[in-house]
Amino acid sequence: MRRALLILSLVLVALPTVSQAQVMRPPFNRGFLHPQLVQDGRGNAGMLWVKLTDSGHDLFLAKRRANGAMQDPVKVNSGNGDVRYVAHPEARPGIAAGPRSAVGVSWFDPSGRLFVSVSRDGASTFSPAVEVDRGHADPENPYSDVAFDSGGTLYVTWISKRDGAPAVFAARIDRDRSPVVRNLTAEFDVAACGGTRPDLFIRGRDLTVTFRAAASDGFRDVHR
Repeated sequence: MRRALLILSLVLVALPTVSQAQVMRPPFNRGFLHPQLVQDGRGNAGMLWVKLTDSGHDLFLAKRRANGAMQDPVKVNSGNGDVRYVAHPEARPGIAAGPRSAVGVSWFDPSGRLFVSVSRDGASTFSPAVEVDRGHADPENPYSDVAFDSGGTLYVTWISKRDGAPAVFAARIDRDRSPVVRNLTAEFDVAACGGTRPDLFIRGRDLTVTFRAAASDGFRDVHR
């Protein structure tokens, strides 16, 4: 009996041990959140993404180099960790390329405030963030979109409750002036659906916003 126990002990000692590192998963903060590509009229391309940092979430944009790599990322938001991240594709930041190497980006902060920033040098640098809306968006619905007109002026559209029911707003972002905000859906008898992203399209200086109405007949559009 003692011999059998001795043999069993030797067998157990000889078995390989499983290291804890073998079952560990890659850390979440190494990925690219909401990655988006943008390309201007000259063929220059870049990628925007949200990154988890020690202080929260930040926005970065990297430009495509001749070898195809996205290099030299530039931080877009002015603060540290002040970008709201919601794991839903509709909640991605807005981004658009404009004339003369302009790039515009929109995002919400954790309190629901809407910000935009513009680059006039092909995303090498970004202007200080401009506050467009002071926290009237639902925290779970941070949806916005941006586009440039032919003159290089940036427009942003988003859903806000600043007038009560959810409505679609748009703002013109001039370089040296406060944003000019307008309620685009005040004329409608139904509220905008707070769970979808409004789509902004500009041809020349004609602005079109398509959004989903909180009614059974679905989508509507507004032309300005």
